[in-house]
Amino acid sequence: MEESAFDLAISAEALHWIPPDIGYPKIARALKASGSAALWWHAPVDPATEWSRRIEEVHNTEAPGLLEKIADTMDGLVARVTEQFTNSGGFGEVTVRKYYGSSSFTTDQYVKL
Repeated sequence: MEESAFDLAISAEALHWIPPDIGYPKIARALKASGSAALWWHAPVDPATEWSRRIEEVHNTEAPGLLEKIADTMDGLVARVTEQFTNSGGFGEVTVRKYYGSSSFTTDQYVKL
C-alpha cells in the first residue's frame, strides 16, 4: 500500500470488525494529510422498541457474542468510533456528520442485509 496516497478512505458496515490498533493506523497511513474517512452503518436509532428487542433476542439465540461488536444505537457507535479515531493519534480534529435515513425491508431482505 502506498502511504499518504489517498484523499478518501471508506468503510461500509466493516470498520468495527477490525481491531482499532490495526484499522485506524492503516487508515492514517493511507490518507494524505488533507484526507477524510467516510464510514457508514445500519444501526437502530432506538433500541427500546419492541422490534429492536426482538431482533436482539434473535441475535442472542442465533449468534451469541455478535452484539458485543455492535453499538446499541447509532449515537453510541458514532461516539465509540470518534473516540477510537482520536485515541489512535494518527489524525487531527475529528469532525462528525450524521445523515439519518430509514428503510423498510421484507424478512428476506433483512436476513440478506
